[in-house]
Amino acid sequence: MRMERRNIPVASTRLRKIYRPVIVSFGLLFLLQVVIIVLRLTIIFCPETDPEATVGNLTEEMLKRKMELVPDSFDSPTPGFEATIKTPTDERETLTSIDKYYSKKGWVFFQNSIYYISSTKKSWQASREDCLLKGGDLVIVDNKEEQDFIRQFEMVTWIGLTDTKTEGIWKWVDGTLLNTSYWKISSGITDDGNGENEKKNSWDGEGCGNNNFWICEKTMAV
Repeated sequence: MRMERRNIPVASTRLRKIYRPVIVSFGLLFLLQVVIIVLRLTIIFCPETDPEATVGNLTEEMLKRKMELVPDSFDSPTPGFEATIKTPTDERETLTSIDKYYSKKGWVFFQNSIYYISSTKKSWQASREDCLLKGGDLVIVDNKEEQDFIRQFEMVTWIGLTDTKTEGIWKWVDGTLLNTSYWKISSGITDDGNGENEKKNSWDGEGCGNNNFWICEKTMAV
C-alpha cells in the first residue's frame, strides 16, 4: 500500500495569515467607533454651561440692549408690564416678556424710551394723533443725548413742541415750558408757525399744517 501525501493549498494558508490581522483591525475600528459615538453623545447631552445660567445671561444681555423693535400697530401693554421689567422675579418670564414686547418692528429703544420714526408725512396735529393712538406722544427732547439721537436720522421731523395756545410761549405736549433748547428761533416765524420740527443741525418753526415726518415717544419705566 502506498500512502499519498495530501497537498495543502499554499494560497489558502497565506490568505489566513493576511485575514487574521485584517479582522483584528476591523475589531479595533469597531471599538474606536463605539468610543467616538459615546463621546459625541456626551457632548450633545452634557453641555458645559448650565441652562439656567444661559437664560440668565440672555436676559441680562437683552436688558442692556439699546436698539430694540416693537410693532407699527403697537397697542399699550397690559398694566404692570413695565413694573415686571423693572423688578423681575423670574428671569425666564422676563426674557419672554421682553422678547414679545420689543422683538417686533416699528419702534426703536433708546435710554428709557421707545421711539417710532414715521415713514410718511403728516401735519403736526395728525402726527400727534398717530402717536397718541400708538400709546405715546410726539417726542419731548429732554437732554443733549436725546437730541443727538434724533439728529442721527437726518430728516426733518415734527417734535412735541408748540405755541398753539399762546403765540410765542413754547410748551411741550405734556404742558411743560421749554427751558432748554437746541435751536435758535428764527425771527421770521409767522402767526401760523405754531409747530416745531427737528432738523439736522437746529430746530426751526414751521406751519403746523405742513406735512413732515414725525417721531413718537413712549417712556418706559425700566
